[in-house]
Amino acid sequence: MELTSVSSGKRVEKTADNEFGWQHVVSVPKDEVCVVMLGGNGTNSDQRANGYAKSYQALLENANIKDVPIYVAIYHNQKDEQIPSLVYAMQKASRESLLEKFGRDRKRELIPQEQEMINKIEALRGKDVLDKNNKEISNPAYIEDLFDKLLLERISENGKRISQEEAMERIGKLNIVAHCHGAYLFLKLEEMMQEKMSALGYTEEEKNNIQKQLLCVAHSPYCPLGVSKSKMISFGSASDDEVWHQNSFHQQLKTLNKDGKLKLSYFTERKGECFVVSNITEINHDENIPHSMTEHGFIDFINPKQKLTREGQALMRMEGNVVINGVKSSLKREKLPETKDLVCGQDEVGRKLFEAIRKNGEEAYKVMVENARVQERILHDKSRNE
Repeated sequence: MELTSVSSGKRVEKTADNEFGWQHVVSVPKDEVCVVMLGGNGTNSDQRANGYAKSYQALLENANIKDVPIYVAIYHNQKDEQIPSLVYAMQKASRESLLEKFGRDRKRELIPQEQEMINKIEALRGKDVLDKNNKEISNPAYIEDLFDKLLLERISENGKRISQEEAMERIGKLNIVAHCHGAYLFLKLEEMMQEKMSALGYTEEEKNNIQKQLLCVAHSPYCPLGVSKSKMISFGSASDDEVWHQNSFHQQLKTLNKDGKLKLSYFTERKGECFVVSNITEINHDENIPHSMTEHGFIDFINPKQKLTREGQALMRMEGNVVINGVKSSLKREKLPETKDLVCGQDEVGRKLFEAIRKNGEEAYKVMVENARVQERILHDKSRNE
């Protein structure tokens, strides 16, 4: 049951005939330096896609980077009159399927509304519709379409492999930004890219060298962290209740934040290559939107709708720097810099702050590990006594 398809658009110069500066495109050119935005699963209209694009265009122009195309993927979801939430439920199941594939199996208890939604879907469509063995859950068809539009011609020519050097250069010109479901899509695209490179005859070393040149900047990523073979750097809030990574790391991070002990932290390598704050936005009790949703939502770099905390401002500045420095690297045709260089450039003050944030992450992780051990001992003792 294919319910979602994908198209693409990009920012263009505004004219009398194009007052919004938006244009549909068939695919992303194979040798172009660009930014590609994979938004949340609500990116289902030109208006929403263009909103993403305008923010990144302004970010780059403020850094004196002009004429770099900004593309956005648009998801076209079929409506189901009986179950309006069907596509959302299937995409959530897809994310959970990928998390489980990487050993993240700690599902949280569903709230009554979620359980009611699932019960209705299974009653009307059968239990297989949300099962991970359903191909539209494990490997949604629109991802392959997106792969063909975005990545295929950067690693092949007329159905054949190209040289490692050419593939590295083409991939290095691509800078992907992902939000929420977009981060899941990125990992699925990476998985498909690995499979395609094997089929084309690239060696494991060549595949590794090429993949490492692909940058993904993920905001509030809803996917397993620390598993990407690309350069995936994530930014998020511990107060974001939309995302659940189904592992002890996330569980302990939430506990640390609830106890008021989480500082702006950088968790390295297999822990996720991620920057986390307690709150990106300030709590406003007069807002109708729950605070956890403002923590999860897309933050406009230039004119954020919400007031940012001091740590939130620092987080967004670092996130923007990674996009800027990634694009600069692409324009210079250099190999992708290390994380510290992407976050800080040559700013010495920023580099000292980076080290402090890294240390925060190391100290937080020690506390999280110890807390997890205490909880395991309590559960073990409880089970023995029962």
